Order: sequence, then C-alpha cells, then structure tokens
Amino acid sequence: MLFLFVTSSLFSQQTTSRDSLTKQDYLQNSKDQKTLAFIFLGLGVTLVAVAAPGDVSFDTLPVLVGGTAISFISSGLLFLASGRNKRKARQLNAYFELQQHPLKSYTKIETHSIPALSIAIHF
Repeated sequence: MLFLFVTSSLFSQQTTSRDSLTKQDYLQNSKDQKTLAFIFLGLGVTLVAVAAPGDVSFDTLPVLVGGTAISFISSGLLFLASGRNKRKARQLNAYFELQQHPLKSYTKIETHSIPALSIAIHF
C-alpha cells in the first residue's frame, strides 16, 4: 500500500530547473564580459606600448611578454563568451502552453490540460 502511495505522488515531480537565467541576465553577463574584455585588451596594448621603445631591461621583458600574452588571450576568450551569452539571450523564448497532467481517480487515470509558462532555450 505504501508503494502505491509513493508512486502515485511521482507524477507531480518537478522536471525542470527553477533557477534558469532570464534574457536580462544573459544580456547583463554579456555586457559585463565585454567590458572586462576591453579592459584586458587595453592592458595588453599598454604593455606593448611600454615594451615598444626597446629600452626595457632583460629582467622585466619576460614579465611584459607574459602579461601581454595573458591579457590578449583573456580578452579574446571574454569576447567569445560575451557573444555566446548574447546569442543565448536572443534565442530565449517564453510562452504559454497547455501541459497534460495525469489526474487519478478511483477507477482510472485521466489527463487534464493545465496552462503553464514555458521557456525554450536553444543551444
């Protein structure tokens, strides 16, 4: 009897995650990532400008080259992530749909339509 009670409540389990990001969240992430990417790009250009005249000692040259490489690579990766978040925001759709929900009675299981807000995310 306990098994029947437990299995009958399994029909109403939540199947989707509640903490999905909204369109504004994706756009804000994209904006923040793009701002940080421009900061890293500016840092890389500044480090190249410091090393360009050629009067840099050999002790500081590896630090400048490493910092420049890291800032340019980080900038590129952040630009790519920003574009990906912007694409996700454009592809995010919210709509109402009628979902079929099983309703148990003493003799049979019937399905009833219930209106629900749905979010479609295309990857």
